[in-house]
Amino acid sequence: LAFMDLPSLRPYTFRGMSHVHTLALQESDLGIIRIAAFDGLAYVDNLNIFNNKIDAVQELNIGYNNSIRVLRLHGNHLLEVPAPGVVTIEGVDVLSVKNNHFPCDCRVHSLIEGPLGNASTGDFLTTNYCISPLEVHGHALADVNIDEIGRCHEHVTKGNLDSSKNGV
Repeated sequence: LAFMDLPSLRPYTFRGMSHVHTLALQESDLGIIRIAAFDGLAYVDNLNIFNNKIDAVQELNIGYNNSIRVLRLHGNHLLEVPAPGVVTIEGVDVLSVKNNHFPCDCRVHSLIEGPLGNASTGDFLTTNYCISPLEVHGHALADVNIDEIGRCHEHVTKGNLDSSKNGV
């Protein structure tokens, strides 16, 4: 499928598509991946999301009901790291996340700790890159001192806020 430039992948974009050998979304400006964009897609051997510009991800929910065997996210430029909990990937036999560019901002922690960072190939940090800020543009995530990047306020809970006030 060639989408060219879209304002978004809308809810239920792929509803009714089933028993597909390969679905390739590539070389496009996908805009925003909206909630439920992949709902209704089922029995796909290979879902390839290659070399796209993605403005934002409201939800990327791939579940057992999708029956996707292989999910490959390669060469994409994400202008915004998805918020924690926005990406759910379950029931996929092979997940490959390589050569993507992400902002190395406060959300990079949730990216690395989330389903994309825990990709089954195990080389997420060495094969994905920073798109921003400028001083780390093009650097592999493994080459950036992630610990020096502050966490977003959305990760601050009353428990860890109280412990930081107490000097713990």
